[in-house]
Amino acid sequence: MSTFKVVVFLVVIVTVNCASLPSYIKTCARTLSPQEFSKCATENGKLAIPSVLKGDRTFKVPPMVPLRLPKVELQAGQGLKLKATDIIASGLDTVNLQDITADFDNKKFTAKLHFDYITIVGDYEVDGRLLVPLRGHGPLNISIYDVNVEYGFNYDLVKKNGADYINVKSDTLKLKSQKQFYKLDNLFGNPRISEETNKVLNENASEISKELNGPVSEIIKTLVTQLVKNYMTGVSIAEIFPEK
Repeated sequence: MSTFKVVVFLVVIVTVNCASLPSYIKTCARTLSPQEFSKCATENGKLAIPSVLKGDRTFKVPPMVPLRLPKVELQAGQGLKLKATDIIASGLDTVNLQDITADFDNKKFTAKLHFDYITIVGDYEVDGRLLVPLRGHGPLNISIYDVNVEYGFNYDLVKKNGADYINVKSDTLKLKSQKQFYKLDNLFGNPRISEETNKVLNENASEISKELNGPVSEIIKTLVTQLVKNYMTGVSIAEIFPEK
């Protein structure tokens, strides 16, 4: 797999002032055993997801059904450069939160999620090579199905007004999909060549996904990280994860 760099331009990157915990988020005591905490957090997380997806102005969370993004840029191996603009990402509401674990001693959280599908449509510009040469601009469709995601972050605690707040230091995201579909209209400005090139991409979808799933992974990572930051910089750890 080639190395790649993805830049997501997300309009919700803001700082949230201190706020009260919203009613749709239920607390779990951080003094619970790891198994009890995981069960509590996973169940409460499932209950909160429908409200989170609707958006929350207090915590600067945008509506996510669908999610609209101004721009995503991808740089991958073999000199591939892809820019997508005016993006609409759908399928986030098919999410199933499978597990949340926390290690409060080592300041680490991990979550596992499953999406039935995620689709990204928008306008693209591409230049480079991905099994075959790619050059052109036009409508874009990247759809992936049966998507498993594992997201984790490490944090430290910062003091604000005498209380401790979670501050995300680093994060990781692993994404794997069982089926993929790619369509880049107007490649080389030639309908016949565009059709044949898309055919090659989809016949080799499993290999192509190692590169073109990058934008999907980075969108989810950027979004989840920002959600964590917006909620946890607004609510102290004592309120969201009390001692008992």
